[in-house]
Amino acid sequence: MKIPTRIFAGLSRTNYLATLSHLVLGLCAGTLLIFGSAIAAEPVPLTQQTIPVSNAVEVRKLPRLNDKSKQLQLQEAKEQFKTFNVIDVSKLHFPFGPFIFAEPRITFNDAGRTLCLYRNNFFEKSVRAFYLYDGDSIQRSDLDPPFVDEFGHYYIDRPAAAGTYTLTVDCDGKQYTIPVNVPNPAQFTIPDIKLNNAPPVVAHFEARQGGVNVIGAKKNTIVTLAATVSDPNGDALSFAWGVNAGKIISTSANTARWQLPNSGGLNFAYVLVTDGKGAYVERGVIVSTDGNQVAGSQAVPATAISDKVPRADHFLTFFSTKDRHNYLPHASLGADSKMGSCRYYTALGAAAGCDDHGNLIGPLLTFAKWKKQWGLDNPAAGSKAIYANKADLNLQRNMHGISNANGTAYYVCNYPRVDNLDIGTNLDNARNNHNLVACVAMEYSPTAGVSGNQPFTKFFVFAPSGGLLQSVNLDGRGEKYIPGSCVVCHGAHDEFARINENGSTSPDLGALFLPFDLDNFAYSSAAGLTKADLESSLRQLNKLILNTNPNQTITDLIAGWYPAPTSTFTSTFVPAGWTAHKKLYEDVVKPHCRTCHVAMPKNFEGDDLSFPTFDEFNKFNFQLGDRVCGDGQGIARRRYSMPNSLVTFNRFWTSPVASATLRQHLIDQGEFQPTEVCNPPH
Repeated sequence: MKIPTRIFAGLSRTNYLATLSHLVLGLCAGTLLIFGSAIAAEPVPLTQQTIPVSNAVEVRKLPRLNDKSKQLQLQEAKEQFKTFNVIDVSKLHFPFGPFIFAEPRITFNDAGRTLCLYRNNFFEKSVRAFYLYDGDSIQRSDLDPPFVDEFGHYYIDRPAAAGTYTLTVDCDGKQYTIPVNVPNPAQFTIPDIKLNNAPPVVAHFEARQGGVNVIGAKKNTIVTLAATVSDPNGDALSFAWGVNAGKIISTSANTARWQLPNSGGLNFAYVLVTDGKGAYVERGVIVSTDGNQVAGSQAVPATAISDKVPRADHFLTFFSTKDRHNYLPHASLGADSKMGSCRYYTALGAAAGCDDHGNLIGPLLTFAKWKKQWGLDNPAAGSKAIYANKADLNLQRNMHGISNANGTAYYVCNYPRVDNLDIGTNLDNARNNHNLVACVAMEYSPTAGVSGNQPFTKFFVFAPSGGLLQSVNLDGRGEKYIPGSCVVCHGAHDEFARINENGSTSPDLGALFLPFDLDNFAYSSAAGLTKADLESSLRQLNKLILNTNPNQTITDLIAGWYPAPTSTFTSTFVPAGWTAHKKLYEDVVKPHCRTCHVAMPKNFEGDDLSFPTFDEFNKFNFQLGDRVCGDGQGIARRRYSMPNSLVTFNRFWTSPVASATLRQHLIDQGEFQPTEVCNPPH
């Protein structure tokens, strides 16, 4: 049954925010269940709906539901929301149609986007407002995002009785008091909190040595990190520092001394600046320790569309920031944490345990030991290729793969891309092992006591030193912990969100190996490393994936690329389920979705996120409009969350055809009205 999507076209607010903070509907047998109380739910003809709208009203449409999801909604309502007051539901088009509800909310109205909402697990920082009414003995907060959205709306519970209250709100230590008149607890509004606060401005962040800015320095030497920062409001600023290698040995206001590691490669340092009023700004520097001192200032990234979605956890965090089942109001727990990454490695036997801060306790697995276990310490072993994955991470890569009695394993060493995207670039970093960021190892093998001793996919990330890394920066948005930064593209089972810090999460996440899409790569012009030279190796690397746990979409894709054992890569292949919609596939799915979505799971309703056919893709039109086009109908903080790779996101929005083709598809399928647009964030 198709969801009616444009019932409320005339409303003054059509954000359709998915803010179910104090209401979960259990839809069952034609009855609307609100916390166990049943009322008749009569269908209302769309043309006859008259719905009162106030500034506090939000509109939400539900995706298609089946009996299982109805039962889950009811069960989770009882478990998670039994303490909240029932709110007033105006009109409901049953079954599965839009409904509206009025909720009080606190809104931090601030053009500087100081929303009292900041999360950065690398700095162990999680900031959000809490509130209490006068007379409360316990401070209360929203349950966690999505009950606070990226626009600064906190959806709160309501007093049990009418009256005049004082609402006290704490924003990162700054308190506000608001007199609130509540004539009717079922529906009332709260005036916006005017923060009038601008975030700090970082003019420069540099690494200095011997009085000059440097981008390279000798191993085990000391550089000074210096941040030039101002605050438009004149607020006192605080600084926090973090590094992925080496250590901070001293700090003083806006400077810190960083002892670099005694190993080569690229090293990352970060500063987090706050004004004490909920505004946070993070910046990073990169220093190579592959040789002697190299003078130079930190590169300033070119302006990109992704700058309009500046949150640190916006990209490469889909599983760990998703809302369970896509629309139910479960609190997302944020990206994986340091303790979570330690628990993951420990469960795989790569570490002996964790200390109280999430640091790894040895003995630890090293890259040299891992390669030896798989026979990949022999340079001639397995299949290998050097290329740049220009379509998603834009890194130079040195890829190796092998199958043997242990199972199947790959490792890829990653280097920054320094040349343009044209074919024929030299890829000198990968060829010469220069400026190494990290090496990522994946294996399909059993671990004793896990998943019935059956093989499963595992991730290990190694530093240039060869030691285990708990986090990695792959897109310039800061460190993200393992395994969340891996499964964001390699997939996981539908129930996975993040590794529990208590160690209860199985390390068998249901992840898959990704096929090698030769159209997404740039190649060297050096002899032996051209695309033609690498055809055989890349074909073999693709064939090795069939020895792991590929889903049917991946299996069919590899078979289509290589219809015969010695075929060259068939770039024009279109799966059978897409042949009638070839333009949509070639303009949108193939270049901007397929790389990661081929490894995505079926959701709990059985809809296939790997998009094997047009019909499966078509089931997600609601999410496409919201998460890609940002049309504002779904959960606000999930807007523009796809593509979830920063590089692919920018490629999609700079493509001359991608957004237009997707928009036309949504219009053709009735998800968009002809007047609606699919525009980039602004």
